[in-house]
Amino acid sequence: MNTFFDDLARIIASPIPRRQALRLAGGAIGGALAAALGLGKTSRAWAAQTAGSQAVPATVSCGKNQSLCGSGRNAVCCSTGQTCCTDAASGSGYCCPSGQSCCQGKCCPSGQSCCGSGANSVCCATGQCCGSGSSAKCCGSRQPCCTSTSSTVCCSQGSTCCNGKCCGPLQSCCGSTSSPTCCSCSKICCNGRCCKKGPSASNPCYGAVC
Repeated sequence: MNTFFDDLARIIASPIPRRQALRLAGGAIGGALAAALGLGKTSRAWAAQTAGSQAVPATVSCGKNQSLCGSGRNAVCCSTGQTCCTDAASGSGYCCPSGQSCCQGKCCPSGQSCCGSGANSVCCATGQCCGSGSSAKCCGSRQPCCTSTSSTVCCSQGSTCCNGKCCGPLQSCCGSTSSPTCCSCSKICCNGRCCKKGPSASNPCYGAVC
């Protein structure tokens, strides 16, 4: 009996034409009644015959002018003009409206595009995608994008990027890629350190105080 209710639920939930669903449901009900009367194998054969020998689909079955999007029971049917968008992790399908694009299982509005990859991907306006991979993010139109091998930062307006660190308008970048630092306008960068320049105009790091 549990199997009967499972079959009936799958028939009702399947996106198949109404007439076909009624035929399949009728076959399942008839088979269940026959089984209750003790007809055994005969009831199952009668149910299959009534249903037109067509089993309940294990996956989504799309109608006319529709296309399958996704995989298995996580699939959906998209109509003409919609964009199929799938989640690589779960296989779930989504139908993005006309004019929208797909971004790792999410629909990006018109004028935006996918930034990054995987579950952390986001939809950014044109030219505002900063970085790549799982650390990518959207920066404002006046925010400089600042990236390094380990970080992605959106600097404030007027700042500059210093190997993944933001330096202010009156600061200069100093240090290595692994250990960046920002020097104030009164100091210069000497061997990766911020120093007060020395007396030599041609070599300000000579005699500099760090």
